[in-house]
Amino acid sequence: MECILSLATLCHYIRCALCALPIWFIPTQASAEQSSDYIETNNWVLATSIGFGKAQTSQTDREDLPLYIVPDIRYYGKTVTLQNTSIGFAFKQTPSYQLELIGRQNYDGLSFYGSGRALQAAFRFNSKFDPPIEIEPRRRSMSYLAGLGFSAFFEESLVELDVAKDISNVHHGYETRLTYSRYYSWDNWHFMSKLRVAHKSDNLIDYYYGPEKNNIELHGSNISYKFEVQLSRELNDSLWIVSAYSAELLSTAARSSTYSKDAPLITYFIGFKWFYKP
Repeated sequence: MECILSLATLCHYIRCALCALPIWFIPTQASAEQSSDYIETNNWVLATSIGFGKAQTSQTDREDLPLYIVPDIRYYGKTVTLQNTSIGFAFKQTPSYQLELIGRQNYDGLSFYGSGRALQAAFRFNSKFDPPIEIEPRRRSMSYLAGLGFSAFFEESLVELDVAKDISNVHHGYETRLTYSRYYSWDNWHFMSKLRVAHKSDNLIDYYYGPEKNNIELHGSNISYKFEVQLSRELNDSLWIVSAYSAELLSTAARSSTYSKDAPLITYFIGFKWFYKP
């Protein structure tokens, strides 16, 4: 097992942390802001979360990703928003709904980077035994999606629907997501719950979960489900205590792969989040 953190592994860890956690959860200040009537425009949010967590990968031959330091970079403009690796351009805005062009990272590719052993060793994260591999391990590229998003705003909740297609010339597939988020605030405590249903095209699922050089076909539904909760407490304007938990059940088609884990994929984090105030 390697004991030195290579530059490539470090870059991958930073990219995964930037892609995965702040978008899945831990935008606790944004949750508080979204539960109010308005979010201040032309505003940059620079933050870092320090704590302990883990993101389970979808592949049985890949080790889970430890989460210790998580960057968060966001910008709220009048029509343009940036949330780490996601971007949006709103071309229709009303107090009750919004239409926008979106670009976002696809998350399925986060599980595909080498064996993960160097990353696991570097952070001294105890790993379990390697499962038996019946099919030659595969490598898959990250992909970026772009499309159309619709958001409906309610007093303490948000409904989002988006359709996005691969524009990175990786798998040429698409993904449709329907998300319901609910926000609660009491004193300096903030809570958010989220439910998401996603449909992924055959191209996307076959690329990330279909075995190569084997006459094995994936079978079942292309619909996946995700549940997420956040709980945070604001200590002052710059420091928050944050915690989050997420469980995602891959589609039956993805789980029919020899490589895929059948149980829900768990991601969690607890720690402190510091906001940089220029």
